[in-house]
This record gives sequence, C-alpha cells and structure tokens, in this order.
Amino acid sequence: MALYGPASVYVMPNGNMYVVDRGNNRVQKYPAGSRLGTTLLGDGTADSGSDQLDEPMGLYVDALTEDVYVADCYNLRVQQVSSVNVTLQGLTVVDSSSSPSVYGPFGVQFDAQRNLYVSDWNQRVIKWSPNATIGILVAGTGTVGSDASSFNLPDIFDLDATGEYVYVADRNNNRIQKWKLPFNGSAPATAGVTVAGGNGAGNLPNQLNSPHSVYVSKKTGAIYIADSGNNRVQRWQVGATEGVTIAGSPSGVSSTGPTDFSYPEGVFLDANETYLYVADQGNNRVQRFTLM
Repeated sequence: MALYGPASVYVMPNGNMYVVDRGNNRVQKYPAGSRLGTTLLGDGTADSGSDQLDEPMGLYVDALTEDVYVADCYNLRVQQVSSVNVTLQGLTVVDSSSSPSVYGPFGVQFDAQRNLYVSDWNQRVIKWSPNATIGILVAGTGTVGSDASSFNLPDIFDLDATGEYVYVADRNNNRIQKWKLPFNGSAPATAGVTVAGGNGAGNLPNQLNSPHSVYVSKKTGAIYIADSGNNRVQRWQVGATEGVTIAGSPSGVSSTGPTDFSYPEGVFLDANETYLYVADQGNNRVQRFTLM
C-alpha cells in the first residue's frame, strides 16, 4: 500500500526512517536505504482499537529502544509501539483521562531526562515528568489567542540541543514560537518569543503560511520549517528576521516535480544534518534533499 497524506517523518542515526501515514491511519518503518515499509501500528481504518489510529500526526522515536510514540489525534491519545518486537498493538501513554486531559494531540517528544511533551488542540504544550500522574502547562494558555502567551493550533514542535527551549509551529498564527522550559522547579514561562513569521499569512521571506512543523538544528540552532501553505521549507538562522527557501517554491506554488511540494507537513534532519527529509503530504511521498 502506497503512502497517503504523510504527516511527519523521523530518521534514526542508523538510517531507519519512520513515517506517520496519516491518510492510511498507520505508522510505517523503512529500513535504511529501503523504500519497502513495514506497518508498526494501524490497520488502514480510522478507529480506536489498540491496533488502530485515527488521524495520527506527530511522532517520536526512542534512540535506545526504537520504541515509537505517535500523536493519535482524533483518538485523543499518545500511543507507544515497539519497532523491534512488532505486535501491531499500541500502548496508551497519555489520553483524555490523563491529568490534564489530552485533547487532539499534534506533537509528541521526550527530552534527555525522559520528560514527555505533548502539544494539543487545547492550545498548549504539556509536560509530564517520568512516572508523573499529573502534567504541567509549559507553553500556551489553554485558550485561542495571537498574543505572545497564546497559540492558535500549536502543531508539531521540537526541542533545542540543550533541552532548555521548545519551538512550536503555531499554525494559525503563522509563526514559530520559542518558549523557555522550566528546570529544577522553576516556574514555566508566561510568554513565548516569535522567532519566525508573525507578520501575517503570506509568502514573503519574513512570512509563513500555516506552518505545520519545525525542526531545530542541533549544531547551529537554525530552524527548519514546513511552511505548508506556501509549499516550501524555510530555514531561519538564529536571530534572522527573514527565512530562506531551501526546498519547494519560493513563491508558494504547489507542484509535483522532484524539487516541489504540495502542502508539506513534516520536516526532519538526519543525525549528521546532511539530509533534509520532508513529508510531502499532498504528493503522498517523503522527499530527501542534500543540505547545502
């Protein structure tokens, strides 16, 4: 079965690639160098069984175990599944019964201390410490807004190399927000800082249009953005006031060519930051580009 509307991509240091195949409600694993995938979770139908998904979005893969965590959006949960001992059965990590309740998760990630972070439809990012039963709000207010304290659909996010900051694709505010995370009992930040976009929806170098995901370079701190509505990937250097189109259409045109996109949703760099991987949702494919 071919990909149908892939939403996100994750590549391990060993070259194994994982793809959230959203339209097929499944997660696929591709061994390094192979275009033949294996289904890890999901049976192709949208439903709520432990072996099923409904509109999966973001994903994270554990570097040691290669366990996969997927934001199962319409099922209001985050599911965990092994990519080594494949059972096709997911284990729920957090869901609508958690505290606070998870509602429509978009992004999921762990930091080096095994803290779990989830962005959801409640306009926020929540953090759960290891073995915690109650999470804390670390970004957003829980209500829709466009000020520095709020989000309007926080989508797939990323942590910087130090784990001190979270960068959030604030989709309907057409911007990327950077929030300082609480450490050693410090209080969460009450506002974020716009580090890309925030100048209205558009295709100018200082604008974004419905960004769905962001990846932070672990070497330079530059951010790579799936600027979905503009059918391009933008790179914003640290402190930049505008971005550079490194893949896709600088003018926002959708197309099917090998260097083009149709509503790209996921963006990821390999461990050496040699390659850029893009989940090209509208073209039902994942594209790889050599970074210059």
